[in-house]
Amino acid sequence: MKKINLLLFVFVISCSQPNPCANLEYRNGLTYLDDNLYTGRCSILYEDGSLSGIQSYVDGLDHGKWKYYYTNGVLETKGQFDKGTRVGKWKYYHPNKNIKQISYYNKLGEQVGIWKYYDEKGNLTEQRKN
Repeated sequence: MKKINLLLFVFVISCSQPNPCANLEYRNGLTYLDDNLYTGRCSILYEDGSLSGIQSYVDGLDHGKWKYYYTNGVLETKGQFDKGTRVGKWKYYHPNKNIKQISYYNKLGEQVGIWKYYDEKGNLTEQRKN
């Protein structure tokens, strides 16, 4: 029973919207909260209070899944960082929810693979090998 409760707790926390990043301070490429390197998830809000993005940090470095949204709530960008480095597959969307771009980064944050670009109708317009 304890395992089920723990799993439920982790699921609820991971799916909930994190607290705002309001008091975070950015210095020399690191993120601080009250002069301590920040670890955790937080959300960025537009002036009207709607969600602009969700960011994650470990020891002051960008880390984990990041998401950004248009003002209407549609997903704009999603990707992942590993200790300050952009890694893996990143996706960008048009405001109409169609894919805009797919890009890839290796463990060192270098652009790799074939990057694809799409118009607002979802048609592939360009491919670039990195």
